[in-house]
Amino acid sequence: MNQDAYRIQPKGFFNASQASSFRAEIQKAIEASAAMVVLDCQDINQIDSSGLGELILAYKSLQKVDAKLILCSINEQVEILLSMTGTNEIFEAYRTPFSPPSQTEDAGE
Repeated sequence: MNQDAYRIQPKGFFNASQASSFRAEIQKAIEASAAMVVLDCQDINQIDSSGLGELILAYKSLQKVDAKLILCSINEQVEILLSMTGTNEIFEAYRTPFSPPSQTEDAGE
């Protein structure tokens, strides 16, 4: 599995109108064998129930291939939505930008 992060950065209102392009990006990440998909929420104003459903579907699809979905740069509205729906228990979400951990070499090499 590729240890690199696959970054997706949707803009505006994350809802059903973005569903097909978001699904296509998730599929590209799976095909690239990405270990994690980072959803950069910096430019997302709001997420509705359709958008939340897409996030859950993406989480499940990535889970099947042992990849992680990480949400970063979430705003207060997104944080409240995740908390109210209980999905903050399944999503790894950060209010700050996300930087994947750097890979280190073994000390013995």
